Amino acid sequence: MKITHLSNSFILIESQNVKICCDPWVGRANYGGWHSFPEFEKNDLINYLKDFDIVYISHLHDDHLDTKFLKESGLYDKKFIIKKFQYNILYNRLKSIGANEIYELEPYDFFTYNGLKMSILPQMATNSSDLDEDVEYDLDTSFIVADQETVFFNQVDNPYSLKDYEKLANWIELNYGKITISALMAGAASEYPQAFLNIDRSSEKDRIVKSELNRLVYVLRILKPNYYFAAGGTYFIPGNLYKLNSFVALPNTVQIKNELNLNNISTTFLELEGGKSVTIDSLNKAVISTTIQNTSNEMSISIENHKNDLYDYELEVNEITLNSLIDIFSSAKLNWEKELINKNIKIEQDIEFIIYNKMQLNDDLVTICEEPIGELKLSNNIQDSKGLLKIHIDIRSMYLCLIRKKVWNGTIGALCLFERTPNVFYPSVTFSLNYLITRELQKN
Repeated sequence: MKITHLSNSFILIESQNVKICCDPWVGRANYGGWHSFPEFEKNDLINYLKDFDIVYISHLHDDHLDTKFLKESGLYDKKFIIKKFQYNILYNRLKSIGANEIYELEPYDFFTYNGLKMSILPQMATNSSDLDEDVEYDLDTSFIVADQETVFFNQVDNPYSLKDYEKLANWIELNYGKITISALMAGAASEYPQAFLNIDRSSEKDRIVKSELNRLVYVLRILKPNYYFAAGGTYFIPGNLYKLNSFVALPNTVQIKNELNLNNISTTFLELEGGKSVTIDSLNKAVISTTIQNTSNEMSISIENHKNDLYDYELEVNEITLNSLIDIFSSAKLNWEKELINKNIKIEQDIEFIIYNKMQLNDDLVTICEEPIGELKLSNNIQDSKGLLKIHIDIRSMYLCLIRKKVWNGTIGALCLFERTPNVFYPSVTFSLNYLITRELQKN
């Protein structure tokens, strides 16, 4: 089996004359708030992928479901394997770009193609820290594929807890045998700490990196793969928020190597991201090669090249008045409150939107250049409030979310700034914003 890692969760698998492309993403995501990294010449990728057989899409976030690249590359015309989700959003989006052959797999079912055995593994929680939440979340998946010699477990960015990993390890051992190689996250693609204004982001970054490295050690001790490479969660911030890149909490390869050596982890760490491949032979030996040459493997250069990029809301909305936004927000708030009651969702914190005509950070990376033009509030629905979450947002971006032309998940994760008092994460608070939409103006 040959495995190539390009960027983020964009991974290629080749074995027994079968070629599988996982989560291809090239360029922008989250409405311009994220950019893929390392960067490649798009035509080089298209030429390499033209004879691939299968595309696995883990979930519908657009750093995994890049419909533009699926069309440009011709991959939309291949066989797709996805999880059979409760809601058919991913299936329908693939259909909308012309995909005709889509296999929806139940979790843990087996899909065999030309001798390769595959399964899609489901999301078990909304977060990897066993935090309680009330919003049902059927979104992420992981992927396992095996030939006669190699078992490859691709976590993607599925937020498993340590207990989840133990269950998965037992299931994989029973149904596939020992894991040969794993692609695992080392840190999550998150807006914390870089987008939070009222914290010490440098110390929080260090704390998170240390915690994620400790967690990685535990995961490798549970799964016990022969080989591991870091995948999922890699991106950079373009546009006017580009200076926040320095606070993104992802361990680098040197830190990973040192942590695994310090803890005497027997798993061999492979550095593949950027177009390198590993071929696992019949003796489970790994041979590293370069399959596709990247055009930028230096993040500082990519950031500099894209620091003047515009976000989608800057391109799509010329003007929206505060009074118009307030009217739309009032309708969306009624829908949000209705969904909280219907789904028995507890919102622990008040939410306050601080709205700007143009949201841009000062050089101190703490204050915003202009004064806000207004504030809108959602109240908690528990007996004792657990504090306040302030969300700083451009009026154009908020408008697009309220009418559902943009999704709150992507906007919150890339295009907002926050203040949280106290600094405690309650998953249901931000997840619930997906219900903050007005049905009358909803865009599909």
